Amino acid sequence: RSLILSTIFTYYSNYVYFNQIASPSQSDNNLFYSKIELEKTWQIKNFIINSAGLIQYTSDEKIISVPLFLISQSLSYDKLIFNDIRLLSLLKIRLFSKYYIPSYFPLLDVFYQQQQYKSGMIPLASLNLSLYKKYFSFGIIVDNINSIFYKGEALVQDYILPPTNLRIAIKWQFVD
Repeated sequence: RSLILSTIFTYYSNYVYFNQIASPSQSDNNLFYSKIELEKTWQIKNFIINSAGLIQYTSDEKIISVPLFLISQSLSYDKLIFNDIRLLSLLKIRLFSKYYIPSYFPLLDVFYQQQQYKSGMIPLASLNLSLYKKYFSFGIIVDNINSIFYKGEALVQDYILPPTNLRIAIKWQFVD
């Protein structure tokens, strides 16, 4: 039952960034960035709910564009099923407001500012199901569940979201 509130207020002078033609530029104006984040965790028997919300602002969207808000939710279930073996399931969902996401220029391997394409408001989701004990775990991870509902959507311009991905995870920690 913890509640965490954090803030950041940052002031930049002579900020260097990659402009709309993927060329390094230096801002003549001062830049102000602020962020307020609130996080709350609830535990009800074997369920743990973690909610986080973030509001942020930048004084010049042409230099640094950030989403106005970001919401992250996770729901996990952790239960002892045998003597020392536990079952853990976790669903994570993140959502952020539309903003000018930087474009990618693969020739120089840089992200640069663009002002033509706003993207966001696509929930990003993943699911994890695993059995674990002290030094060993085995599980299934499903990434990019959102691709089932948002086929062909892109956050970074011209780079569509990856398809739904199923992975098997084994973690084994050796101790002396």
